[in-house]
Amino acid sequence: ADPAQSPDYGRIINDTHVDRLSALLKNCSIVVGGQIDRNNRYIAPTIIDNPNVDSPLMQEEIFGPLLPVLSYDTIGQAISFIQNQPK
Repeated sequence: ADPAQSPDYGRIINDTHVDRLSALLKNCSIVVGGQIDRNNRYIAPTIIDNPNVDSPLMQEEIFGPLLPVLSYDTIGQAISFIQNQPK
């Protein structure tokens, strides 16, 4: 029920990566999660709603418990978006 208390929920490898992941959340619309405990290198599972596609969150590899979610009106729009990305 509480990932922060779960012995099975991993922690971020070091403070540098906690800071990097925290910075990715700046100016984002967080739907759920977003809690950060730097001392324990914990970041809650986090869902981000419609992040700016030019933001670092969408341009860098995340390697953390952050899930950006984009909304589209049609499957064609989603496929077109994916096909137009470099990676």
